[in-house]
Amino acid sequence: MDWLRAVLVCLVVYAHLVFCGAQFGRPGDAGTPDDHAYNLADPNHLAVRWISVARQWCIPLLFWVSGAAHALSPGSCAHRGLSGLQKVAALTALGVAGNAAVWLLGPRDEQCSFRQVVPVRRDYIVGEASDVLGLRTRRRATVRSDPWPWPPPLWPCPGKGILFDFTEDPYSGNVEPYLNQMWYTAVLIILQLLNLPLFQALSGHASAWRLSLQWSATVLIYGLLTVGSGKDCGSPWVLMLWLGASEAFFVWLSVMAAPGMRPQRLPLRLLHYACATVALAQLGASPISRGPVPNDVSTAWLLYIFLGTNRWFQLGYIMTLPRSLHASMQACDVKPLVSQAWPLAIVPLVLCSPSTSWSMAGVLPYPMLPRVVDRFLYAAGTLLALFTSDRLSRHLECGPLPALLARAALALYLLQVIFVTVFLQLLESWARSELGPTPGREDGTGVLAAIYALSLLSSLVVAALVGAIRAWRGQRAPDASVSQRFRPSDEIEA
Repeated sequence: MDWLRAVLVCLVVYAHLVFCGAQFGRPGDAGTPDDHAYNLADPNHLAVRWISVARQWCIPLLFWVSGAAHALSPGSCAHRGLSGLQKVAALTALGVAGNAAVWLLGPRDEQCSFRQVVPVRRDYIVGEASDVLGLRTRRRATVRSDPWPWPPPLWPCPGKGILFDFTEDPYSGNVEPYLNQMWYTAVLIILQLLNLPLFQALSGHASAWRLSLQWSATVLIYGLLTVGSGKDCGSPWVLMLWLGASEAFFVWLSVMAAPGMRPQRLPLRLLHYACATVALAQLGASPISRGPVPNDVSTAWLLYIFLGTNRWFQLGYIMTLPRSLHASMQACDVKPLVSQAWPLAIVPLVLCSPSTSWSMAGVLPYPMLPRVVDRFLYAAGTLLALFTSDRLSRHLECGPLPALLARAALALYLLQVIFVTVFLQLLESWARSELGPTPGREDGTGVLAAIYALSLLSSLVVAALVGAIRAWRGQRAPDASVSQRFRPSDEIEA
């Protein structure tokens, strides 16, 4: 799990760097075809193909790994769902503080970008713009051709900031710069608290009224986001009834996977497939949005991503919990079912693979594709990646991740905004000489690779410093075994 999480963090930071204000070969929000093999004069950036493929499973796997980590965490079964909550909250506060420092030392203007960008005339998905808590949202999305109705042009702001003349993430409002990548850990805290009754029930401490309370809280969040979607949601009452009923069915199926709850002849993996089917139906068939999907943080997209993150996190816990409940994984762990005929996986693998042509369809972490069939196949490919990772982790031995790399991955995620901003400032002359006057397909490749490599090296340096400080503090701490020799036996036992 640690290896997978570290690799996923590296992928997230790379995508963040491509989509930062410098726009190193960033694909256009209106859509970019994958024409690298055919357009020899101006080929598409290969990063577009890579990000389009990795986008389907990168963030979902991060939430799935987090759920699995909670299932494997030490402590009593009743309190396993709360393990690490204080640590996650502290890391969130640390990351937000770093983001705030970069934002406050800059121009504090979402339109102050590293490079000048004037949108050209093309079809844009636009609508009535509003600003809710500093997050830009749009309603009544339509498609029209204007010089640049949305977004407005970007430009550098020399002399406007204290240390930096640009905003690392343009068009981010006045609140998102503080949160930025730490939205992931903030959502983890919410999901951890929200799913505590379910996790306790899966560990053998079922409580009907607590599960009812969790269901009510989840449906309330669905309702608030549905109301906030306004006219973007064509059938709000149908959506609420569907989400409420499917949520109850998912909770019931999850509880059936608890020890002693399912019939002996019913394979445990079959219940996992049933839970994934409900999640697929919710993500693929729910009438969350109608018409074109705005390329922005809309309330409908927030509902969609909350639904997805909750399901990925729950599936990680449900699928991994049998490993921690039984001492003998060989005798009691999840037995393979569909994977016994693994060549059949070729069909869904091809059918559910994402298009390598770029479409934003919401925000970078996960797209909300406009058509039901596309959302269904895309979500199915995500779930296929989760089950493949789970089965491979049971059959293939993986060595432990070195402590240095684990700390480096954490430092890279927490400090990525600082790294990108500082290295853009230090390499400004090189970057501006390599970047064209307008965003192109292959511009900035060299400086992008340099900033990414420097960010990786910096995270290793930070990890090494943290390890050295811990070792130094450990050497200064008194030996507990020696100090206990001078304590009364009754105090030691107490």
